[in-house]
Amino acid sequence: MHCRALQAPGSVKPRLTGRKMRVRRVEANNSSHDTNTPSLTSTPADVLHSRRRVTLLTGLAATIPLLTLSQNDITFAAEVATPAAAPQVQLDAITDRVYLEFGLCPEGVRNDRRLGDKSILCSDPEALGRVVIGLYGNAAPGTVANFKTLITTQALNGTCLSKIIPGQWLVAGTQGPKRSGLLDPPAEITRNPDVLSSVAFKLDHRKPGTVSLNLSENEDDNSIKFSGSYRPLNFLIATGPAPAQSLDGENIVFGVTLEGLDVISSISRVPTFQPPKGNGKAFNDLAKFIGDERASKTSAKWGKPLKAVLITGSGVL
Repeated sequence: MHCRALQAPGSVKPRLTGRKMRVRRVEANNSSHDTNTPSLTSTPADVLHSRRRVTLLTGLAATIPLLTLSQNDITFAAEVATPAAAPQVQLDAITDRVYLEFGLCPEGVRNDRRLGDKSILCSDPEALGRVVIGLYGNAAPGTVANFKTLITTQALNGTCLSKIIPGQWLVAGTQGPKRSGLLDPPAEITRNPDVLSSVAFKLDHRKPGTVSLNLSENEDDNSIKFSGSYRPLNFLIATGPAPAQSLDGENIVFGVTLEGLDVISSISRVPTFQPPKGNGKAFNDLAKFIGDERASKTSAKWGKPLKAVLITGSGVL
């Protein structure tokens, strides 16, 4: 029989289970990776190296001053970090000013022409007055550029209004032979990108005296429109007093009358060719619907002035 030696009560070491032994090993490994705190197995050289690192870092921290920011510095930093918003473009801002002078002939076509005289309009029209137009270069830059070209080349001088719709609008700039009072476009006219821009159609015809590129009520002949060199130049001026809402989104508004609304009002009172009273207009609409070309030719004359209204002068202000 073998007897075990007796040990003091406090000298017995508890036996560790497998899980506790693994925890102890992990803790020992973690403590060995701490570079600031020397482990139990560190050599005297490791301890000295760790103390030197602590001393060096403490000295550097003492020599670096604290960075203080004022309220102005913080505001400036916020403005730099925040991207600047794009400036808002005012579409109805007046960028240019032009004028048109109008005159009135006693008849639409001269009856006293002699052989070889190609002019069908009077040579000494009655002055009606001047109309000053402000142009919207931000909303319709291409349209404004072409309209200014018509002004500077004086291509509009000697042309007449092709249609007057009382209480609605006046139409000018219809293309055709100059001797007939129509517009002969100058070579400087360029292709207009506004007709493909949605921004150019945003402004409306709310105000009397609104000037727009006439695309919906265009008076140009189809033989001219189908030409490869065709550029739309036909324009209209709203007479008021009611807004011309039927033109919104159809025409390109590129200006407004600044002076001379009284001149426009007097022009709108010039007598025009009117549809027949009674059921005449209804019959004409029916004939147009079934494809009768005579009906279209007849309705095209409605609104044409019985007296020629001429643009006698123009210029840039």
